[in-house]
Amino acid sequence: MSKTATPEQPPASLAIPNAINLVISEFDARTSAYDTFAVESALNVARRALVDPTAEEAYGAWAEVLAFALFASEHGEKPWGTTFGPMGSGTTKDGQIVYFPDLTQATPVVLEHWVDRAQRMKAPVLVARYNDLVWDLSKLMTSKRPAIGHAHSAINAYVAIATQADREVVESFDAASRALTLALQISDTARRDMARETILSLHRRAIAENSMWWQAHDLLFDQPKAGLTDGERDMIIADIESALARVSDQSNPSTFDPHATESAANKLMDHFRSIQQPDEVHRLLLMIAQTFEHFGSLADPMLASMVYQTSMDAYRQAGLQADEARLLGLIEQANLKSIDQMAPIEYRREIPKEEVEKFIAGIVCTTKEETFQELAMAFLIEVSDIEETMVRMMKSSPLLARIQQTKLDGERIVAQIGSVEEDPVGRSIHHAQEAMGLSTPWLGWTMHAAIERHGLTAADFVEWINRAGVFRDETLLTDGIEAWLAEDYPKAIHVLVPQVEAGFRAMVGKCGRPTTKAHPQMPQARMVIMMGEILFQKDTPQALGPLGNNLVLHMRALYADPRGHNLRNDVAHGLLAPKDIHAGIMLWVIHSLLLIGSWLVPAGQEAQGQTNGSCRTTV
Repeated sequence: MSKTATPEQPPASLAIPNAINLVISEFDARTSAYDTFAVESALNVARRALVDPTAEEAYGAWAEVLAFALFASEHGEKPWGTTFGPMGSGTTKDGQIVYFPDLTQATPVVLEHWVDRAQRMKAPVLVARYNDLVWDLSKLMTSKRPAIGHAHSAINAYVAIATQADREVVESFDAASRALTLALQISDTARRDMARETILSLHRRAIAENSMWWQAHDLLFDQPKAGLTDGERDMIIADIESALARVSDQSNPSTFDPHATESAANKLMDHFRSIQQPDEVHRLLLMIAQTFEHFGSLADPMLASMVYQTSMDAYRQAGLQADEARLLGLIEQANLKSIDQMAPIEYRREIPKEEVEKFIAGIVCTTKEETFQELAMAFLIEVSDIEETMVRMMKSSPLLARIQQTKLDGERIVAQIGSVEEDPVGRSIHHAQEAMGLSTPWLGWTMHAAIERHGLTAADFVEWINRAGVFRDETLLTDGIEAWLAEDYPKAIHVLVPQVEAGFRAMVGKCGRPTTKAHPQMPQARMVIMMGEILFQKDTPQALGPLGNNLVLHMRALYADPRGHNLRNDVAHGLLAPKDIHAGIMLWVIHSLLLIGSWLVPAGQEAQGQTNGSCRTTV
């Protein structure tokens, strides 16, 4: 067994090398403040320096490091259902999750050693760690309950850690918090009060240092069993009010902190709501609104648009509609100004002519029918490709994958795109739009080659697109495609986008889905279901057959989702600017019409495919 690796087959017993014992002894004799990370670091150095240890010594060294490598936090991974957990984890090639360190390699002899250490140590950090390990992990490692004395010793040691004069206040709060948690677990009122009083003492220190004024509130107010008295509660509230006055002071740039203002105000609002004082809640909402409005006036336009949003929301919650409308105007002005700050991002890649020709040759086939089919399928966005892109982003650019994105159109925020984990659909739409952008040159080269190879006319396109009869009248379809071929893109886009919607709705109808619904004001009348509504319905992909998921993602990203192109909405409401009407976007409109032709096969026509209700889908 390697002297540094996790043991795969632990020996039946362990022995602690002298070098390891020396490290523990040195820390046990220290009187100055230190933490478990310092102990772990020193133990790791000693462990790596071991020369030819026996299996028992190597296991003993590993067990000693394990005691301090386990992560004691309520916010870490908890694979074993215990307070102590691994520092991290990974996934093997076969999909198995591995943890660092792995507690499952620790046998009962390790726990026995920790019990011995717990009884012998004198330094608070070591006493707390060994006793807490035994208390927390005994049932997992041996199926036996630990002696309650370990909890008592751990609590006393954590309080001693928290009250060390040379310890950082953040570390002291952590120790006092653990003491309180343990005391509540064992229903020990005396030790609970001792831990609470320690937290309050740290609170007074934090207030004096103008730091961590929130910590006592967060530890005690949300814990109803902490025994907080009315006087103690009033003291904390008064201190938060003082902190709020300081961080919200717009005349003092050195202390002005809008985010701290919001945090303090939110804590106070929770309190005043609980005692039913709406006037105080209104006062605090107004303070948040005014603070963030001032913050926005100091920020650059891009940041100001987000900052003003917080202010506007607070004005709305306070019932101040005029101020809410005023802030909306400031947001729109900031959005317009922020556009001037945005620098274009260009990515250049040289593509060998041979690579392009090879790609085109794989799509432009002997017949125009085969070419139309290949064109449609080659550029259809696939859900699996988008999912793989997001998985790669999570691994290679985890921060970028978690950052929320805002999409602007002039002064308007048209969409918010969340993180990959929180908003997978939004990210899918966004990545689908990006994939279309990257594929546009290839689609253009291939479309141009197909037109030249087969001498394609508007009639050829219409014949393919409508081969299943989804268009009752081909006049507008023909006019739109002729305009596209003549490079009259404004006419083409305004004629063809409604035709795409009509064709898609008819295609869905052929697959047995409803295409009308009751009119909201005239129950006896029927109105058509809009394309966006169809695409957002959960059962639409399944109804469309084997490629339904891909088609819905593709059409939604192009036509019906503000996180994508949203082309149908922009055309219908006159939102397209001249710069948005170009050859590239028209290629995707034409391609989506080819998809309709490729998807539906007329009854009786020879094609490899499978039946889906009354509609035949190619595969």
